[in-house]
Amino acid sequence: MDVDKWDYFARDSQHLGLLKGFDHMQLIQHARVINVKGDPKSQVVHGLAPFPPGGSADNDDDDVKGELQICYRDKEWGNVHDMFATRARLHRKAYQHKVKDAVEMMFLDALLEADPILLLEDPRPGKKPKKMSMAIDDMAVYTNLTDQIFLRILYSKEPELENARKILQNIMTRELYRCVAETGPGEWYLFEEFASTPLGLADKIAKSDKSGKIKAEDIGVKMVKVDYGKGDPIKNARFWNKGDPDKAFELKKEDLSQMLPVKFADQFVRVYCKKQGEESFQAVKKCFDEFKKEEGKRRERGEITPKRRSSSPRRSPRLANKSMRRASESKGPHEEVQTDSSLPPGFRPKKLDF
Repeated sequence: MDVDKWDYFARDSQHLGLLKGFDHMQLIQHARVINVKGDPKSQVVHGLAPFPPGGSADNDDDDVKGELQICYRDKEWGNVHDMFATRARLHRKAYQHKVKDAVEMMFLDALLEADPILLLEDPRPGKKPKKMSMAIDDMAVYTNLTDQIFLRILYSKEPELENARKILQNIMTRELYRCVAETGPGEWYLFEEFASTPLGLADKIAKSDKSGKIKAEDIGVKMVKVDYGKGDPIKNARFWNKGDPDKAFELKKEDLSQMLPVKFADQFVRVYCKKQGEESFQAVKKCFDEFKKEEGKRRERGEITPKRRSSSPRRSPRLANKSMRRASESKGPHEEVQTDSSLPPGFRPKKLDF
């Protein structure tokens, strides 16, 4: 929770014509810096010394050690929740809107098309120009990677930049990639394995086309996650009461309201058709419907075991393999170590907790 959010929430809500949904002045007026003692979530961050107001960083008394945190009056819990609800609403209606994602995807495609052709000058004497994709490794060249790149491509005359130029012209004339489908949050289990490889999902969808007219490069895939930030804001915040304003404590939402959400994130997939024309749009839509249907059947047959979330901390593959080896060695010759492969065929969780 920081003032940067309060700033852009206020500006963006006003310019988008949306209600901000929370009162930042109320939070400021009811904020106190309190030493939070014995909090397992407390860590010394941003150079903040773990000592109470008026104390010393050299104090070795374990009873007073803790972390200074900004805490809010207990009656402002609804304001804290509404701030993160505003964040989720802005992401859904603006920051990750389907049209915004389409424009972003088109701009990226234009940059990829122009990358081998459009070189950035190196301001240092004797240095050769570099591709845009290499600028991230050279700060001197990176300083030339500005918004002017868009105009340089849009008004270019080189025939080699025709494809990139055409994409940007389509953006200016609103001939955008069309959103073919948006899955529901309850369908995420069908696409979870492609979360880190959206291009792999585009390739799988294209293979569902029996006519051969649709290729993977004609399909755009966007993995979308809309959430409150870091889970339950009420659980992660600390509050104080006017009866003891120097003591911070947690609030349990079951004691506050039964109308608060249980989950704080949605994940879903958007599929776009990059080719213009209704025929291409319907073809991609049909491919996606066929792919989704086939994925559902594969899971029903038990060909794919859904990933199970674990409450224990993540471990590296090396540590996991060591643990499995030790468990195997500790068992008798006729015992087997149980793994995820022992799940019954067709296993499918009722709901995924993000």
